Amino acid sequence: MIAPRCKVLVALLVAAVSAPAAAAGAPAVPGAPVVIAAPHYGAVLFDFYLDRPFDALGDLMVSQHFDRLGGHRDEAELLRGGLLLDAGAPRAAAAIFTQLIDGGAPASIRDRAWFLLARSQHERGDGDAAAAAIARIGAPLAGGLEDERQLLAARLLSERGDDAGAARLLAAAAEVHPANALLRYNLALAWLRSAGTASGEGPVARALALLEAIGSAPAEDDEEARALRDRANLALGTVALRLHEPERARAALQRVRLHGDRADAALLAA
Repeated sequence: MIAPRCKVLVALLVAAVSAPAAAAGAPAVPGAPVVIAAPHYGAVLFDFYLDRPFDALGDLMVSQHFDRLGGHRDEAELLRGGLLLDAGAPRAAAAIFTQLIDGGAPASIRDRAWFLLARSQHERGDGDAAAAAIARIGAPLAGGLEDERQLLAARLLSERGDDAGAARLLAAAAEVHPANALLRYNLALAWLRSAGTASGEGPVARALALLEAIGSAPAEDDEEARALRDRANLALGTVALRLHEPERARAALQRVRLHGDRADAALLAA
């Protein structure tokens, strides 16, 4: 199972391994197998999908040194930057993304590099640079990265105090991808922050309805989905208490798992 911290890198890889077929003019077929032209790059992906990122990074750098990656060079370098970013080295990762952008990489790789550069700048605390990098992306990102892009852009707006702008951005993204629970959860929080909780009407009512839908959905066999469900229930319960709706609050708080990381806060609220 791929750890939740690798979610963005999984999306990056889905786009990256599809690039050779797209460059050759072959139509993209969802779920179709993709041929990896360089066996050494295939070995890197094997390690990565077994959740061995440091092995993948080591194999990748050795193969780069001996020039074993063939037509996957740019994708491999983008992956190296992503692995370094995920390992907590945003400065080293940012240097790789900048080199890809300035080095004339294909547009699809440049756009992904701009996104990952924005992510690395945000992790370094430079929100203005991150917002500027996000704005340079020329087309919707593939492989699930577009949702991550919208989430980061909305977070940057919220950090600047523009919760209403973040809510508009997330509402548009959630309309395109209604099944993305993380988008809808963040949209609910943006509505709550922009409207306050003095009244249970308008944006607050819409936010509570979203949180109710996420929090009461059947539990999936996925830790990240279960954790999001707990967060939605805790948020719903907390806001319901502020709105003097104890029964609604109790029902939400009782859905929070006793062994999850939100258990203490939920028990206190209950």
